[in-house]
Amino acid sequence: MRRRVLRFSYRDNADRVTVREVEPAKLLFKERSWYVQAWCRMRNNWRTFKLLRMDWESIELLPIAFELREAPPVTRFIGPDGAAAQSGSSGDAPRLSMLFAPESAGRVREEFAPDVIDVMSDGRLSVTVCCQLNERMLHHLFSYGVYLEVLEPAWVRNWMNDQARAMLERGR
Repeated sequence: MRRRVLRFSYRDNADRVTVREVEPAKLLFKERSWYVQAWCRMRNNWRTFKLLRMDWESIELLPIAFELREAPPVTRFIGPDGAAAQSGSSGDAPRLSMLFAPESAGRVREEFAPDVIDVMSDGRLSVTVCCQLNERMLHHLFSYGVYLEVLEPAWVRNWMNDQARAMLERGR
C-alpha cells in the first residue's frame, strides 16, 4: 500500500491557523475526541492533530509517497498544540495514577490506551498516564464519581474529595 502525504489547515487551541504537511501513522481516540498521530514535516517531529480542528475543505492528498516511520507509543500525552510529551519523562505533564472500579471497565477501555491499563486480580483497573491536569481534565475525572480512586498526585485526590464534600454540603 502506498502511503501519501496529507496537507491541511489546522487551527490550534489558541485559534492560530497553520498549514501542515504530515505523514499519517495512527488514528487515536482520547478524552472523547479523535486524533491523527502523524510525522509533521513543518515541525520535523511527531504531532497529534485533533480531527475537529482540521479544516476539512483544505485537506489534500499530495502525490508524495513516504515510508512509514515507527510511531511513538500511544501512551504519549497529547498536548494542546498537538505536540507529544513522552509518558513518564515530561516535566510539564505530571504522572496520574488511578484505580477504576470494575463497573467502569467499558468506559475506561474507550478512553485510555490498552497499554496503560492493567486489570488487577479483583477486577479493578489500574491506569497510569502523564497528562496535563487542567480544570477540564479534573472535571472529566470527577465524572467517574465513586468508580475512580486517584492514587497520585495527592493534590488531585484532595481536589476530588473537596469537590465531593462541597456537593454534599450544597445538597443539605
